[in-house]
Formats: sequence, structure tokens, C-alpha cells
Amino acid sequence: MDAFEAQPLGYEYEFDNRICRYKPDFLLNHTDSTQKFIEVKPQSKIADEDFRARLLKSKPSSS
Repeated sequence: MDAFEAQPLGYEYEFDNRICRYKPDFLLNHTDSTQKFIEVKPQSKIADEDFRARLLKSKPSSS
């Protein structure tokens, strides 16, 4: 890892025919120039099926 940023700029995505905003907890910048979003949530939140569905849908598209 080369660097990280807490709550980097977010983006919008569509879920259930609505536009939703998403701001990840961290953005990791690796030495090979790749980047990865990190989301930190308690187990109780992760156990919620609706939350998991929204989180999966919010992933940015690969270019």
C-alpha cells in the first residue's frame, strides 16, 4: 500500500429505481497504481440482507 484516504469522494448509483449516494470509509492506493474501497461496518449491519444488497449494488463499474 502506498497511501490511504479516509472517506474519499463518493459517487452515485441506482438501487430500486432510485439514485443513491455512496461514500466508502477508505480508499487504498497500492504501489502498483490499483485502488480499493474499504467499508467498515459492525456485524449487525452486515447481517441485514437489504444492507448487503445495497452495498453490492453500490460497487463501481469496472472500466
